[in-house]
Amino acid sequence: VGAVTMADVLVCSTDPEEHRAVVEAVAAGCQSLRPRLVELRREGLRHFAFDDVVVDRRPVILLCHFCEGRTLLTDTDGLYNAFLLEALRVSDGQVFVGLSGLEKAAAGELAAEAVVDELVATGQTSVEALDVSRRLMTWDTTPSQFQLAHLDAWRSLPSLEPPPGLAAAKHPRRTKGLLCPLL
Repeated sequence: VGAVTMADVLVCSTDPEEHRAVVEAVAAGCQSLRPRLVELRREGLRHFAFDDVVVDRRPVILLCHFCEGRTLLTDTDGLYNAFLLEALRVSDGQVFVGLSGLEKAAAGELAAEAVVDELVATGQTSVEALDVSRRLMTWDTTPSQFQLAHLDAWRSLPSLEPPPGLAAAKHPRRTKGLLCPLL
């Protein structure tokens, strides 16, 4: 049996203190991944580029978001549209999304069905695409052993294609209309 080649996993979060435990869990539970915490600045997410973060190799990317209140992750008014499109580009489609501060997924599941249903009901169809492609995970404070094993098996998953809702939100359809003269 050959040695496992380590890959970098960028654990990206707007709240790195909240997700430090995720980095530790990935380090302890994933044999093929070497985690690195990357702080995201909310003000830079709309036009995000990995230029200053990614070095030589194609990383695996785990976007972590602590959920509180109304969560607009993707699609219309989504916080992470540009980030996810850029992450898909630099990782060759090896992107995962972890939502923390939520109910844990049932045993053997990656994401809590009620959470996915609620986000999709708010118009975030990209969340459904992430869930169907097995790239969405929900947990309270850290991923479960099942979720870590799934993340560690990233090489067996096909590259994720950009969900249609992301591309549509990134390039909104322009409509003809009147401009308010006060603006």
